[in-house]
Amino acid sequence: MIGIERYRQRKRSAASMERAACSTLRAAVAAVAAWAIAIAVVCTAGLLNADGSAQAAALTAIDPSNTIEPAGSQLDLFNYRFTSSFSTGFDYQTGYANSGINRNHALKFSDGEQQTMQSFNRRTSDGALTQGIVQSKLGSDGAPALSSAVTGSSESLGYLFNTDYSTNKYAYSSVGGLFQMDSTGRYSYDSSKNFASLIADDSTFDPNKDADGGNQVSLYTAPCTDSVYGGQFLPFNAESALPSSSSGGCTVDIHTKGANTKQKIRHWFGMHLNIDFTQPDHGTVLSADGIYRPMTFTFSGNDDVWVFFDGHLVGDLGGIHTAAGTTIDFSSGKVEVTARIGTPNAQTVSSTISSMVGLTAPEYDSNGLMTNRNNAWDAEQTDTFAAGSRHTLDLFYLNRGGRESSLKLSSNIMSSSRQFVAHKTLKRGSSDTIQPLHAGEFTFRLTGWYGNWDAESGTTIDASAPLMPTTGFENANPTTVTCDSAAGTCAANQTNTIDGMVIFGDAQFDAAAVHRTYRYSIQELPVFDGKTVEDDDSATPGFQHDGITYDLDTRYFTASVDYRDYNSQDLTLRIVMCDKTWKPLEQQSGAINIVNYSSPSVTSTPLSARLILDNRKWRTGDRFLFSINGSGTTTVDGQTYQVEAPLPSNAVRAADGVGRFSIGTGGTGDIEPCTAAMNGTQNFCDFTFGSIAFSTPGTYTYTVAQAWENGVSVPESGVTSANGITYSDAAYTVTYQVSETSAGTLEVSAPAITVAPGASGDAAADDRLVWTNRYVPTLSGDTAIGVKSTIVGRPWQSSDTFTYTLTALDGAPLPAGTPAGATSATITIDNASRSHQAVFPDIAFPAAGEYHYTLTQNDAGMHTGLLHSAAVFHVTVTVADDGDGTLQATMKLSRTTDDEGDAIAQDEQEISGTVADFSNRFLRVAALPAAGGRGQAQMAGAVMRVAAALAGGAVMVCAVSAIRRRRSRTDRPPGDPDGLSESLYERDHH
Repeated sequence: MIGIERYRQRKRSAASMERAACSTLRAAVAAVAAWAIAIAVVCTAGLLNADGSAQAAALTAIDPSNTIEPAGSQLDLFNYRFTSSFSTGFDYQTGYANSGINRNHALKFSDGEQQTMQSFNRRTSDGALTQGIVQSKLGSDGAPALSSAVTGSSESLGYLFNTDYSTNKYAYSSVGGLFQMDSTGRYSYDSSKNFASLIADDSTFDPNKDADGGNQVSLYTAPCTDSVYGGQFLPFNAESALPSSSSGGCTVDIHTKGANTKQKIRHWFGMHLNIDFTQPDHGTVLSADGIYRPMTFTFSGNDDVWVFFDGHLVGDLGGIHTAAGTTIDFSSGKVEVTARIGTPNAQTVSSTISSMVGLTAPEYDSNGLMTNRNNAWDAEQTDTFAAGSRHTLDLFYLNRGGRESSLKLSSNIMSSSRQFVAHKTLKRGSSDTIQPLHAGEFTFRLTGWYGNWDAESGTTIDASAPLMPTTGFENANPTTVTCDSAAGTCAANQTNTIDGMVIFGDAQFDAAAVHRTYRYSIQELPVFDGKTVEDDDSATPGFQHDGITYDLDTRYFTASVDYRDYNSQDLTLRIVMCDKTWKPLEQQSGAINIVNYSSPSVTSTPLSARLILDNRKWRTGDRFLFSINGSGTTTVDGQTYQVEAPLPSNAVRAADGVGRFSIGTGGTGDIEPCTAAMNGTQNFCDFTFGSIAFSTPGTYTYTVAQAWENGVSVPESGVTSANGITYSDAAYTVTYQVSETSAGTLEVSAPAITVAPGASGDAAADDRLVWTNRYVPTLSGDTAIGVKSTIVGRPWQSSDTFTYTLTALDGAPLPAGTPAGATSATITIDNASRSHQAVFPDIAFPAAGEYHYTLTQNDAGMHTGLLHSAAVFHVTVTVADDGDGTLQATMKLSRTTDDEGDAIAQDEQEISGTVADFSNRFLRVAALPAAGGRGQAQMAGAVMRVAAALAGGAVMVCAVSAIRRRRSRTDRPPGDPDGLSESLYERDHH
């Protein structure tokens, strides 16, 4: 550093001399030249960066009116954080592994280099993908869920991608301004061409806003470029905070770790793009230049990218990796996923839409109309969607590895851009089970209001008639529009198709209607019993008739005409969902969905249950999950058919069809039935599985069992205990008989309940299902009872083996694996034992209290020449309740007898730690034993075997020596080798 500073001083000195020479030269120049130079210096001063380097002209922003939001789409962006600040730069700290957005989650954001993290959380060395991180179907919350096979967790990623979840992130919904459109009508964004920033220049994290207050990306004419990775997508960096580049863009240095401490590059963010679209005929779209082109969707970037159609995973670009991409061709149905883009090792794998989504063959009714359009492949091209079918595309994107962040997206997906469209769904009961529809079963009304609507002022500008549809879709009757100028409204009625589509038809408009906005509503119209449709806004229950509850909430929206392509006359109808005052909703759904529910004809009584937590009381945070797996059969005209078994009203059906139900402080069914247990006054919880609604006669059988977090029943999940709790494996079979009465109504029998053989001993009592979970604290970690064998005077030999006995006092429990009825347990140490130590297995204590043991070394298998330790240790284990129902065990170890069998002078000698050290001494022939007890007897035996002829003299010498050694005994603890550095023979002859 001193050398560098001297170098800088020399440079500054040379620069000063150069400036002095230049000053002399300027004095000789004409006054006009001096004036021009002064002006140039002043102007140039504003174009210098803070470090004195030349600064290029600032980035040029693109006029927002030249960007486009694809019709039927919604783009949400998310900024994640590790700490309370959102200004985290590139430098990743190891402490972030379980803080902020990483806290208690399996999926981790990092620098991609953390070797302590699991492989799916690390950057792949060769740029390969890590597929299988998420499950093949979206969860019920509309977000991907982790795959336990790869991650060990089945957690939903809703905490990353749902806009209503705000912990450790900022969510920006309905973001506009990112995409541009080319002359063919294709919209795209490319980070190698355009820098995009959501954050306002004068803010830390507040977004740019459009005229209506919506989140708006600022798009620039040049990219923000890294010298290694090229143009970067960094939406949460303001343009003003990044250095300008000579090319007119900006520059970042993300490829060198630690380089961005000053620049504060904001990595670790996410994106969710949702598009509702209609499959065009032959999968081709008429472009603005008059050419029919295949409808396609392409994406490339890093890191994780998952693309779903109708909730099915079709593009898996998971993991932290270099640029990878996917291309989807809706005309052929071909889906390509390419890893390592731009490298010699690039690899592409192909599949089809049909195989990934699970499309089936088209089915038709007697009129030749397709009855399963949205789930069928095309009759002419079996690898893609059927023409006219309606679908959703969801793209989820994460920058997770804290380095490169490229993004390219391009598509010409066609939404129903000129149509007024709604979608009808009929669900059974309160479940998500969708029932089939009949064409024309339900009727809907589209209402349009007169007057060009000005959203900013909340008034109409003129009295022009609204744009209304003119044709129907696959209906015998075309849409009929009636207008009442006096009332200021136009109305059109339409019914649903068999696949739930409610298409009022195309609105007719031309360039004269551009930038005009009109108000509309769509509502369901019951047309029986003279019932008047009213908007109840969910304040009252929906109208019920013939077992169906109708959704009478009115959907309000505005529709305005805009250019799809500014260089052509390609127009689009832009729909914005609103409240009843036509104020835009913050969360745009992208679709008008109307859901009715069919009411069941008979319901069972709730099924009572009890969960017992043996050995401790419940506490706040306890939560237990159950699975309810049902099947049903019905018999019609002697033929038996499988029917779906409805679930209890408070259970939630997962993607695999199995019901989930949890009890505790909040659960899958959003219930809290154990409030009494939560206050710590009892060790059981009484609860009920909700009533079951049956609509079809038959036999319904359910298996009810405890489940682990992934929903798989215990013990099939492989997890039978956690946090000290061993879960009951009781699996109950509950059977209902539903029959039709002579009056044509249904009745349901009382449940027949049995428990599977071999269960944990639980059994139903008084028609109550009972599970008993046992809480068993174990003695492990720092409180494990350990023993150590020490040999003093010689090295260990391969034949050395010592056995130790732990004897229970007053009925104390013994280590796991001890035979029933035993009063002691043993453990063995040999030369192969690590550090010549061993630990007894864990002990399960039944309750709080104090437990006592003795620990000794066995004499069996005595070794020649060794004085075996006769030490006795006393073990005291104190098991206490810490106040919230959790049992904690601590251990104290004391020595009561030394290695020579003599009682310790003190009451007991407490030993630090949890390992009892037994010292065994090697005896040489010339050595004499200490006086007393076991030591003298063992020594006498050894001497007799070696020198029988000298027995009399040896006994005399032994007695004299014993007296001398007893007087000179040190205070060292038995087993301390410090006093044995010289042989016993040499010490006794000093």
